[in-house]
Amino acid sequence: MVDHREENLGTWAICKVNMLLHGLTARIEKGDTLRDPKLRDRDGLMLFDRVIANLGAPN
Repeated sequence: MVDHREENLGTWAICKVNMLLHGLTARIEKGDTLRDPKLRDRDGLMLFDRVIANLGAPN
């Protein structure tokens, strides 16, 4: 299972299609992780073993 949060809607759509094409199960939420966290479980924020970040170029 993959859990992911993406603010850029274009990247979010590509990620959703990629998961479907590869037959993977994923929960991919749209929005800002720090301002409005959506990946929660019954105990609060979900905890993960690994975090991958792709920091974009500064504007």
